[in-house]
Amino acid sequence: MNLIKISFLAIISSLFLFTLPAQALPIIDFGTGGAPAAGTITVTGGNVAGADIPIDSLNTLGIPTAPAPGVYDLAGAGKAADANGAAVLTFNTATGAITIVGGVPALGIADNTTLLTGTINTWSFTDDAYSFSLTAYGNDIKDAGLLAALGLDPDFNKYTFVTFDLAGNAEGGGSPYTATSVDVKNTAVPEPATMLLLGSGLIGLASLGRKKFFKKS
Repeated sequence: MNLIKISFLAIISSLFLFTLPAQALPIIDFGTGGAPAAGTITVTGGNVAGADIPIDSLNTLGIPTAPAPGVYDLAGAGKAADANGAAVLTFNTATGAITIVGGVPALGIADNTTLLTGTINTWSFTDDAYSFSLTAYGNDIKDAGLLAALGLDPDFNKYTFVTFDLAGNAEGGGSPYTATSVDVKNTAVPEPATMLLLGSGLIGLASLGRKKFFKKS
C-alpha cells in the first residue's frame, strides 16, 4: 500500500473517531439528587467559594461495561433525605480548587473518599442579591477505585468538567447564599492516539507532496 493510501486511511479513521456521538465517551455526572438546599456559596469580589454543598447522586452515561449503568446514591457528611447522608462539594475560584468527598455504597466506595479533585480554569456568575448562579470549567481526576468499579481504566484518568451551581437568599441579602441545585458533569478526554493518527496522516500527505514538488523541480 503506498504512502498516499496509508495517509488517507489515517485521516479518515481519525475523523470518524472525532465524529462519534458524545455518548461514546464516558460521562460521570455528580448532582444534588434528593439532597435539600444546604451549604454556602460566598461571593468575594470576582471570586466564588462553596462549602458543605451536598451531592447525593452519581449518574453514569456511555459506560457499557459498568456493573449497573444509571444513578447511584452517594453517602457522606453532607445533608440528605436518607440515613446515608451525601457527598460534599467544596470549591474556590481564587485557588482554583474543587473536590467532591464521599462514598458510593452500591459500588463499595467508602465514605471520606475523594471522588473528584480538579482545577477550575474559567468561570462566570450572576448575582442579584436574591439568586446566584455559577458556571465553571476545568480539568479533574477521579478516584481510581471509583473508575475501576465503573468498569473504566483507572490509569486513563483525564477528564474535563463543567459545573452549574444555583443558590438563593430568600431575604435578598446577597452573599452568602444557600446552594439549591448543583450539577458537576465530567466527560472523558479523547485518547491522544486519535490526535496522533490524524497527525500522522497529515504528515504523510505533506511528505508526499514535498517529494512530488522536488521531482518536478
